[in-house]
Amino acid sequence: MAIADDFTINYTNKTVTHSSGTTIYTVLAYFQWLAGVFANSGQMDDDYAFVSDTPTVYRYTNDWAFGDSTSDIQYLKGGSIESSDGDELWSNLYSIGSQEEGTQMYIIQDGDEITPWWTTENIDILLLVKIGGVLIDSGNVLAMARETDYSYDHNTVYLGGGSRNPVGINNAPDLNYGRLADTGDIYIPITSSTDWTAGKYVLGATSGASARINYVDTVDHYLYLVMVEDGPFNSSETIDEGDTRGAIDGDASTTTAGAQVDVIAGYSSDVTIDYVGPFSKDLNNGAGPTNYDTEVVVSGGKDVLHAYQYLKYITRHNSAVQVDGLDGEQYLDAAAGSYTAVKAAPFGTFAGGTFFGARGIWLWNIEFEFYSC
Repeated sequence: MAIADDFTINYTNKTVTHSSGTTIYTVLAYFQWLAGVFANSGQMDDDYAFVSDTPTVYRYTNDWAFGDSTSDIQYLKGGSIESSDGDELWSNLYSIGSQEEGTQMYIIQDGDEITPWWTTENIDILLLVKIGGVLIDSGNVLAMARETDYSYDHNTVYLGGGSRNPVGINNAPDLNYGRLADTGDIYIPITSSTDWTAGKYVLGATSGASARINYVDTVDHYLYLVMVEDGPFNSSETIDEGDTRGAIDGDASTTTAGAQVDVIAGYSSDVTIDYVGPFSKDLNNGAGPTNYDTEVVVSGGKDVLHAYQYLKYITRHNSAVQVDGLDGEQYLDAAAGSYTAVKAAPFGTFAGGTFFGARGIWLWNIEFEFYSC
């Protein structure tokens, strides 16, 4: 389909509206199409709609506008657009870096998540950054990638100048999260456990939930899942397998035999967090007493690895668990942005059997009577 088939021009209302199709066009292609339309001799009595200041900076003119800017911009990329009166600005944000398969990048603007309309992994999108002539949150957004089975990453980007703006986002498999049998963010009981493949994705036909398959229990007929998006999975809904998130390849299909069951989320009674700082503790490393802000207490037979997995889980994308006064998906550090964040895992990383706490985090295991930080 051509761009003229996907956007509709209303000469009376002076609007251009996305009306059909799923193709995403560059703003350059959008400009070239409109320039061609208005250059036609039959349009000579119409005010020109759209101009280019640079190859990546564009603006409406003569009171022309989007028909529905919220949805129209979802089909454009590669440049910024300003409204005719200069009061609104849609800047272009694009990511560079390497993301693992299925990574859903998300954007926090002025304390709220912008509901993603974009595809997984690298993005190239337009975002509204100025309204009523005022920049939203001074033009800054926070780009994040937090899928539980991968390391996390985030960066702040200034979009107030318009044009194209890159953000570096990278992640990698987390070998300490969900890599054991019978482990996952959740599991779902299923009618048939044949033909399912770990590493592929599952999609709920009615819930719209999707997740990566971590382990297939062919004895008790469970699918253990990580990187869950949307949902939850419904009881007695059809689920299908796919090579990528949201896709169906026909290799496996069944119905759920019950509601989804928390696994790592179920550690909440055994991994408790107190935001009681500052308080002083001595790690016995020769540095003497040091101030900490957050105490993590582990009990119920859980060990440090369980604590690490749970702390990552509550700070994943879509986590609304309150972590120091924030939705978990936005939590960065123990001092509300005052510390240098550990991007890969905000409470601290785990390697070689040791938890390396982020600054201000004190981890205490009651049953084994040791501290690790």
